[in-house]
Amino acid sequence: MPPSVIACIRDQLDYLPVVALQARIDRRWWGRWATLPLHKDCEGSQDGYRPDDVALWLLEPTGCANRCEDGWFLAPAHEPATDDKPCSLCNNARTSAVHSRHTDDFEDAAPASGVERTVTEAVAHRPFDECSGKAGTCGVPVQHPYTQCPACLGWPMCGCGMRRYNPAEASLCGKCATAAAASGR
Repeated sequence: MPPSVIACIRDQLDYLPVVALQARIDRRWWGRWATLPLHKDCEGSQDGYRPDDVALWLLEPTGCANRCEDGWFLAPAHEPATDDKPCSLCNNARTSAVHSRHTDDFEDAAPASGVERTVTEAVAHRPFDECSGKAGTCGVPVQHPYTQCPACLGWPMCGCGMRRYNPAEASLCGKCATAAAASGR
């Protein structure tokens, strides 16, 4: 790992909890970088970048004078019902940037980052399906083809007490079934 990345991590951890730094990295990775190449050569007037540049972009704080996180003031972890609040300074910059774009700029445009995304786009952008149980308020990630999580489907807990299993398909969770098959039961 490059020394600049290690120095950035140490600087951020001086004033930011590990959980918040991890959330920043996850948000930026899944919001933009997971779908982009980690290396790009210079092309015309566009600068190139390398993986260590991407690592710094994932770690560094935004340049906002309000000290927001990618255009948002995040709700405190101890108040999960509280909504994130948009940063007025970044919102104004985002609005002016959107109005200054030309139509031909959209051909090479990268996916919108968290700062460039409107609230409606952010809510609509979900890289996974969410559980529709509890009148749509559960929100736990689910795998296709399921529309609800195992808890909302009422699946029983496995004997290990750690996971639920689909009673129509098995009598144990996947991990316990693998362990039982390996031990020859």
